[in-house]
Amino acid sequence: MSDLPFQRIVLFGTGLIGGSLALALRRAVPALTVTGVDPAAGDEALARGVVDALIADGDEEALDAALAAADVVVLAAPVAQSATLLARAASTLRPDAVITDVGSVKHDIVAAACDLAGPRWRRFVPAHPIAGSEANGPAAARADLFAGKTTILCADAADADAAQQVAAIWRAVGARTLAMSAVQHDAVFSAVSHLPHVLAFAYLEQVLHRDDAAATLALAGSGFRDFTRIAASDPAVWRDICLANRQPLLRDIDGLLARLTSLRKAIASDDGAGLHRRFAAAANARRQWPAQAAAVPTVTSHGAPPEALSDALPAAPHETLPDTPHETLPGTPHETPPEAPSNAPSDTSKP
Repeated sequence: MSDLPFQRIVLFGTGLIGGSLALALRRAVPALTVTGVDPAAGDEALARGVVDALIADGDEEALDAALAAADVVVLAAPVAQSATLLARAASTLRPDAVITDVGSVKHDIVAAACDLAGPRWRRFVPAHPIAGSEANGPAAARADLFAGKTTILCADAADADAAQQVAAIWRAVGARTLAMSAVQHDAVFSAVSHLPHVLAFAYLEQVLHRDDAAATLALAGSGFRDFTRIAASDPAVWRDICLANRQPLLRDIDGLLARLTSLRKAIASDDGAGLHRRFAAAANARRQWPAQAAAVPTVTSHGAPPEALSDALPAAPHETLPDTPHETLPGTPHETPPEAPSNAPSDTSKP
């Protein structure tokens, strides 16, 4: 049981992440009341006991009342809706209330927070729990989803009290917290989450376009199962994530295309030694990854610099690809991400 200093939460989005957070917090704080806002899945969330109450779609008066009474608002709807929901919530909340989110893209929502009037934007603490599955909806929610997992806090601009409250929320559900800048966050998760999903979708699409697709899929084994698990994820959610994190993801796609081109040349030229060297390096990195992931320290202090993460991670070897100059593909320009609003804190870390 936790001593969290609040009793009322408004939750926008009651699916896997939002629903799991509600279940975990209600278990940690029995007196907590969670009011859900979710036109698509709210009825199911209420029926399953994920939330205590539900705001009917379009009932702005009830939503205003719930927001005015809320201690914390959690934005757990798809990332394409986050900026609109942030502005809606901030217009009604008490000055001491806290807003946070759970999205896997941070640059846009941080920019939207900086546009809020007055000091309200300093009560917004962006968060991203590194947990989930290919399942979705309230039926997939579970109270232990975040136990032992890491939640990223991009709290550079938040005031100390708000940042501490959000960190306490995640500790109450069993997660550790780690500080990152929004720009660094989006670059990292493009590489380790967004690009893998694009790969899984593209690979399965390629298999489906074979003339013998049905027979091929019938013979697929555990390697296919493991590689394509995340291709079963919600396509609307991942469409929005890919578009929201466009520039980091385009850079990672270009880099991967260069590596695939290099591997193709090695296979075509019968370069067994080159293939073995690169496969062995990748295999060794994969074997070391669990220990490296476990070694990332907990960072909960307000205002921790972006280096809090980069200093904690082991350096990865940089390899120049043989005879494969990196060229930008048509239609995928390497643009600099848009500048943060002038009232946003400066962020010198770059993808």
